[in-house]
Amino acid sequence: YWENGLIIVGKTGAGKSASGNTILEVKDEGWNIAVIDSPGLFDTNKTRAEVKENIRDCVTRSVPGPHAFLLAISLKSRFTEEEKATVSWIEDNFGPDASMYSLVLFTHADLLEGKSVDDFLNDSKDLKRLVNQCGGRYHAFGNSRPPRDGEQVKGLLRKIETMLRFNGGSHYTNEMYERAQVQLQEERMKTAKEEERRRREKSARTETRSRCRSPSTCTCPERAPRRRWGVSRS
Repeated sequence: YWENGLIIVGKTGAGKSASGNTILEVKDEGWNIAVIDSPGLFDTNKTRAEVKENIRDCVTRSVPGPHAFLLAISLKSRFTEEEKATVSWIEDNFGPDASMYSLVLFTHADLLEGKSVDDFLNDSKDLKRLVNQCGGRYHAFGNSRPPRDGEQVKGLLRKIETMLRFNGGSHYTNEMYERAQVQLQEERMKTAKEEERRRREKSARTETRSRCRSPSTCTCPERAPRRRWGVSRS
């Protein structure tokens, strides 16, 4: 009896909810699955802080922690710049270990009209790069197919099980998330200090140039008046 928690992430309209429902409606024997549909990562109706709080809630609800992050990418729409940075976003918010628990879930794959997902990936360097960032792991859902067609779900679960075995059977923990948040906060503070230092240096240079425009206020050594030495007569 295998208990598994999945968090589906992706932008609004990527097919997260439909995919989650399909997984829950078709489950193989021996699997106990909890699917959590995260908020749209790039939802313009929410602030970054709101999305972050929603993500934290997802991790908390998946206690003891999710076994897999499913990155939902719809094949019916253009692959956006935001989606290209999905793995980076996940690592920035969940820590570098999160990619070990990630798998790309392509939705609406039935719209490829006979073209295989492999062929589609070969034609898209950006999508292939995204898959490689997840250890080459991906699965495709044809969302227009009836939920009773469980082969696509069983195939996904087998890939997740393989990933878990590769990770030693462990799952992403809340402690990993909290540690990632501390590291993220430290990085932000470090970046803020560096930006402040550069701002001060730029301000000082600007002030120096302003003073040097006038000989009377310039304090630069090269602008200092030269002392003339006279020849004494005895």
